[in-house]
Amino acid sequence: MQAQTITNRSMRLTINRILLLFACITFAISSSYGQIAYKFIPFGMEDGLSSNMVNDVFKDSKGYIWIATNNGLNRFDDYRILQYYKDYDPDNIQSNRFWAVKEDGNGVFWIGVKYSDCTLYYPDKDQFDCNYISYLHKLGLKFIPPHFTIRIDADRNLWLWDDENVNYYDFSKKEWYHFNLFHVTEVYVRNKKAYIVQNDFVIDIISLNNRDIKVDFSLKEQFGITSEGMPRIFVDSRENIWVYDRQHEILAYKEKGDDTWINPSPDNGDFQMGVKSISEDPYGMVLLAIENNSLFYFDREAKKICQMNLDSKLLQGGTVSKITSFSNSIWLLFKHEGTAFAVVPQQGFLPQHKHKDELDFLLKNVNVTSFINDKENNIWISTEGKGIYVITNGESEILRHFDIEDKNNTVTSLFYDSSNRVWANTYNDGIYIFSDVFSTPLHINKNERGLLNDNVWATQEDKQGNIWIGHQREGIQKWDKDKNTFLPPTIPNIATSDIALSPKGEFLIATPNGHIHLSPTTGKYSACEKEISIFKRNNNLDRGIFRITYDSRGWIWTGGISGLIVWGKDESSSICIGTAEGLCNDVIHGIVEDDNHNMWITTEYGLARIIIPDGVTEPKLTDFKIQNFSVIDGIRTNQFMTGALTKLHNGTVLAGSTDGIIIINPGFIQEERNHGSVYITEIQLSADSLCSSVDTTVTYRIENGESAFIVHFSTLSGIITSQYRYAYRLKSSDDWSFTTNSELVFSHLLPGHYTLELCLAHNIEDGDITRLNFYICYPWYLTWKAFIAYALLIILAVYYYQHEREKRLSLSEQIADLQSKFQLTMEKRQSERLVSEITNSPIEVNDEDNKLEKDAIKIIEANIDNSEFSVEQLSRELGMSRGNLHRKLVVLTGKGPLAFIRSVKLKYAKELLTRSNLSISEISYSTGFNSPKLFSRHFKEEYGKLPSEFRESIADTENE
Repeated sequence: MQAQTITNRSMRLTINRILLLFACITFAISSSYGQIAYKFIPFGMEDGLSSNMVNDVFKDSKGYIWIATNNGLNRFDDYRILQYYKDYDPDNIQSNRFWAVKEDGNGVFWIGVKYSDCTLYYPDKDQFDCNYISYLHKLGLKFIPPHFTIRIDADRNLWLWDDENVNYYDFSKKEWYHFNLFHVTEVYVRNKKAYIVQNDFVIDIISLNNRDIKVDFSLKEQFGITSEGMPRIFVDSRENIWVYDRQHEILAYKEKGDDTWINPSPDNGDFQMGVKSISEDPYGMVLLAIENNSLFYFDREAKKICQMNLDSKLLQGGTVSKITSFSNSIWLLFKHEGTAFAVVPQQGFLPQHKHKDELDFLLKNVNVTSFINDKENNIWISTEGKGIYVITNGESEILRHFDIEDKNNTVTSLFYDSSNRVWANTYNDGIYIFSDVFSTPLHINKNERGLLNDNVWATQEDKQGNIWIGHQREGIQKWDKDKNTFLPPTIPNIATSDIALSPKGEFLIATPNGHIHLSPTTGKYSACEKEISIFKRNNNLDRGIFRITYDSRGWIWTGGISGLIVWGKDESSSICIGTAEGLCNDVIHGIVEDDNHNMWITTEYGLARIIIPDGVTEPKLTDFKIQNFSVIDGIRTNQFMTGALTKLHNGTVLAGSTDGIIIINPGFIQEERNHGSVYITEIQLSADSLCSSVDTTVTYRIENGESAFIVHFSTLSGIITSQYRYAYRLKSSDDWSFTTNSELVFSHLLPGHYTLELCLAHNIEDGDITRLNFYICYPWYLTWKAFIAYALLIILAVYYYQHEREKRLSLSEQIADLQSKFQLTMEKRQSERLVSEITNSPIEVNDEDNKLEKDAIKIIEANIDNSEFSVEQLSRELGMSRGNLHRKLVVLTGKGPLAFIRSVKLKYAKELLTRSNLSISEISYSTGFNSPKLFSRHFKEEYGKLPSEFRESIADTENE
């Protein structure tokens, strides 16, 4: 086994490729001079766009992206598309063909409908208005020519011209300005200067500060443009003037303060001069859309037009017809295949260079597994399948390429010890130990010098300078530096993927069952019980830990297949961070701290930075600001390799991916890709939208039947965003809740006033909070109208009760009067005759028996209307037992007590039938019968006739 060094020939073949890799690393902190590697994402009907025939893309002052198409107008809020068609407002929208969208200084949109008409759109009211003439009058324009052209410039000011006049309205000053310019065909405004193209192809420049007009040059004289031409101009951020004309195949520019015109030469022969559109990205790179070709850019240093390397799939349906650039994104419009956008990469992600294809040898199609930065500032790069590369980080010189002996040529990790040795662990070829860059390494295979297995994944050094290695299965072994052999495993039969050294000198070991504490001096080890309890509490069976590290605060960061666990000092506290908390992915591949004490995390799919404020002593989720990055943000791939993440001496962070090296300069990565505010974009009730233009200064009423509703929101960054983490609560006294969704669903809320508070999770302390007030209406039976109805019903009920009560009192008085008269009549009669009539008894009775019968009749008459009067009550009032009373009455009257009571009541009823006008029902109730039907039955049994028949017979007798 012998180390392989690069021969002169192989050096010549690879030096350009590897050298440029280093150049890319060191370039991350320098300014760019070549192409930015934009990652364009197609955006069309399959993404919800109303049509793939896109005519214009515009970003408004709030951040909405408006896309005008041949079949509908689209508003995009980073998550959802809201579409407008003619049937939305047939009176003010004349066609479904929208060709342009612009916003003026009042926030009013000018929308081109077809190619000969326009309409206004008021976003605060979500209303269209085709009477833009009236709007111009309101702005103070007194005379409006019959035929004119309107433009809104980049400063959102208004230009209106005809063949003889140019009018300019400054919204900040609320004034119109008039210029005597004739036959204007084009107006372009940049840096308070208006560049006017007239029909005679003369370019006039107007200073909008003092309104001076200067004739700059003639296109006819300079380029020979005839009346058949349609020259266009573009002014870049350096105030260089570009002229292009497809008819005459002209493309030229002149720099500010120089009258010399330059015709930039193409970098290859595919370039054609049929320029259709020119724009500029936020970094000042001029972009050109060329007819029947792809996208090009202008290399300022070489002064050449170079083709941008686009995905061929983007051009399958047509060529680029227009370029539109915003503060953080670039949009390409295609003839027939919709549009595509690319997020402008942050400067810390710019992988720019002159000869991209040569650098792609290492940057693409290579799985990078590990990095180290030695004391000589050399960068060691291990790969999966291509061995180890060593390059200098100062002279851009390739020092070595080393292929390991195993056919897989795969290095799992690198480690740099205090003796300046490099330990290269391999997948299936043991360990290589390099004493310096050029030395022949010591190669140790399985069963050599005590090594248990060829599959080694981790290396760490204790404070005494002893080296420890971790196997994939055989556990942890210590290297005896005196004997140069490995000792038997301290922790046998465990899988180890990473080892961290604590400030106290303790090892923390990442394993599939969580992390383990190991004392290098005593050899004692134990599993982290708190971590096991966390997994149990979360019902998480996937407890694997891949990476473990300490940060400058003394916190422990562990990452595996279930996200991050961040431990405070001495593991006194902990928090879990995963996708639910806003992390781009749960599977952690790398953890490193940068010079600003922020943490960089590589995952199975995506890159994240966790920003932690100064002075934080214990990990709290509310203090953590999580930023996710993906290919949309300018990195080349979303897939990263396990363990391939390190910080170089100069602060640059290198991440190994499945597609080469990702170079990160943290100091150039903005903390915010946007303003950081959250906008409520729509309130939705069921399938119908209550409001698509939300005003947070008003209170929205939600009817009780619509108590389930959805609030949509966004940061309005103007792109399909990376995953944000939002915080929300319904009342200021409530605790914050968190979500990564762009909508909140509310249901079963009690009636009343509510305030929804919403912000990005990391902005809670900053107070950048959006508030929405809404009122859940009470159900109809709890409204003030219902309570008025209830009051009226109560009043009616009280009135009815009083009326019935008075009626009953009157009836009682009548009954009492009749009772008094009846009593007088009964007293006049002979008691003997009355008893005889009632009982028909021939038995002789003594005075005592007569007294009993009289007393019983009086008691019954006193309770004549009491339906509850019973035999027990009668016997109790007579002072006799029920049995004795029964025997006495049977002897005296031939009837038992119950029949006797009924007989007296019926006798009384008979008198009422004879002498009163009471109804039969009233008589039955007044004589103590609960039911008129029952009363009638007993009356017939007693007198042989029904009460009605008896009353009729009396009437007949009186008539005779």
